[in-house]
Amino acid sequence: MAPFLRLLTAILVLASIAGCSGPDDAPELDPVFVVMCDDIDPGEPPHPCCTGFAFGTQVVTANHCVPDDQARLVSNRQWLHTASDSQIGSVVARDSARDIAWLTAVLDGPGLEQGGPVALGDSVTVLARFGAKPGTAYQQIIDRWRTSADTDYGDSGAAIVDATGAAVGVLTQCLTADGKQCDMSTGIFVELP
Repeated sequence: MAPFLRLLTAILVLASIAGCSGPDDAPELDPVFVVMCDDIDPGEPPHPCCTGFAFGTQVVTANHCVPDDQARLVSNRQWLHTASDSQIGSVVARDSARDIAWLTAVLDGPGLEQGGPVALGDSVTVLARFGAKPGTAYQQIIDRWRTSADTDYGDSGAAIVDATGAAVGVLTQCLTADGKQCDMSTGIFVELP
């Protein structure tokens, strides 16, 4: 029964993020978080810099997204509806080598569960602010994976989930040919420890 419930939760999460359900009938679980920029001009509206996700009872993001001990977080659902209701998350752990940070947060529901190891050719999905971005894990580079999912600036820290909706990694960067623009079909992620 537990695998069925996990699969059902994953389907609801992906359907909600992909836009299959409207704002009024969205499930309570909202794993996607927005990490706000540190250098917010008080005279300007806040804007997002990175993505994160609810994992267990914390929010996980890329370590480079939280250079200080705290970060301003907002759930993606709140971001889409209010663009202003945020909370401060404190860093509880970092893995600089993997570029992962774990933060405290008040969650809308249970976080994503951890999946198994990634293998070459696995279907993976990036849970980004603007929807679920499907792709495959097509090349391993030491401890990182390349994915064919359409990634963009601001997607750093997004969850990489497997076919069952379990978290298997964290998006750490998009490849840049000229150092200025993302290659929209090649992102790099690291597996969760």
